[in-house]
Amino acid sequence: MIIIRTDANVEIATGHIMRCITIAEEIVRKGEKVVFAVSDEKSGELAEKMGYKVICLDVDWRKPDFEKESIVLKKYGDKLLIDTYYATTEYIKKMKTIFKIICFDDMFDIYCPADIIINYNIYYEKFDYNNRYGNGTKLLLGAKYVPLRKQFITTKVSDKIISDHKCISVMLICGGGDILNSMGKILSFMLENDKRNFMNIRWNVIIGNYNEYKEKLIALAKEYENIIINENVKNMAEIMNNCDICISAASTVLYECCAMQLPTIFFCVADNQKHDAEYFEKNGLIYVGDFRKEEDKVCQEINNTIKKITSNSNMYKDIINKMKQITDGKGAERIAKSIIEL
Repeated sequence: MIIIRTDANVEIATGHIMRCITIAEEIVRKGEKVVFAVSDEKSGELAEKMGYKVICLDVDWRKPDFEKESIVLKKYGDKLLIDTYYATTEYIKKMKTIFKIICFDDMFDIYCPADIIINYNIYYEKFDYNNRYGNGTKLLLGAKYVPLRKQFITTKVSDKIISDHKCISVMLICGGGDILNSMGKILSFMLENDKRNFMNIRWNVIIGNYNEYKEKLIALAKEYENIIINENVKNMAEIMNNCDICISAASTVLYECCAMQLPTIFFCVADNQKHDAEYFEKNGLIYVGDFRKEEDKVCQEINNTIKKITSNSNMYKDIINKMKQITDGKGAERIAKSIIEL
């Protein structure tokens, strides 16, 4: 059995656990068993909904506890996938005395003494993984390892045609939590500063499991029929397929948009997203700033960029062509295979 140690909550949202669930699906598909280990009951809700066994460790999610956790975890298997930015070098080192360790290291801020290191981000070349982990550690680096759900591989991508004469459909998303209420603020800014453009858009708003501003967004949607609220989304690829543009915080969603060839405007809301700007811009996506530092500027740039894209069909097609080159969507399968063979 393979143990996956991760968490999800209002503060860190669902990115970690969602990518782990995607990898878990591939591991199970290949005939192995998976169990999730989380800090608290709230963190395990998504994995439980997907039918996985979840172990609640009853620890502070900011302070993984080797002594307490190892006593429980060693009963379940000998391979441990760690996906939390709060795991320290010492924690991982101690776990390696008991388990074979697989670890996400996409920040490159600490040394992770693991058997397998994963960083599927296109900016991985920014860091010297070969020098840091040149001791026999297997490196799974680059977009060929992006763990996209099967729906993004099996859904036939529709041809997208844009023009400034048609009402466009925009998907608005900010992870599982959106602690800054960025989606609500973007909608409000558009309403107050360019209502004509706002009303020309069909807004598909994706509300995550930990969104504390859900009721405000639902209330706004009741006032404006061009706002459609989507909760507990299982058909994300289908929604993307029926949209013309995506507005998103930087996350794995950007790779999903690439797989669906959906031109994307993105912004940052966390430090671990800071490297995305430079590298995704080179590959067709449009970066509009850090929402934490320049909220109004980001909102204005989003509005301007929507107009720019919709009035230039050649630019729109060029973005799509660049996005096609980023990932083939088979990353989860490759990761699962490496873990099973470890």
